[in-house]
Amino acid sequence: LVEPKPIPATSALIGTGIKCPFSRLVFAFPTASNVKTKRKLLEIISAVNATALGLDNLPKNVAEVALSTYKLSSAQKGDPNLDVITGFQVVDDDAHVVVLEGLNRR
Repeated sequence: LVEPKPIPATSALIGTGIKCPFSRLVFAFPTASNVKTKRKLLEIISAVNATALGLDNLPKNVAEVALSTYKLSSAQKGDPNLDVITGFQVVDDDAHVVVLEGLNRR
């Protein structure tokens, strides 16, 4: 993995003067490589989200199943301090791209 350049948490959205509370991170791997690294990345995301949602007291496998079907409540959706990591993955024959977004302070 390559160490990303840090972006100051106080940086404003370009041209708007609005401070953004979120950061994005993109990982790109060749599809057939680094299975252990990709698995570890997903484990870290699951651990962060389990803690944020109060599921960290459950066994790891149970927490992962709970996370896979978890629906945020209205209060959680409106909470600007809910420290979960969201994102998506795109996989094809050549590349596996993981795009993550979370609170800037994490």
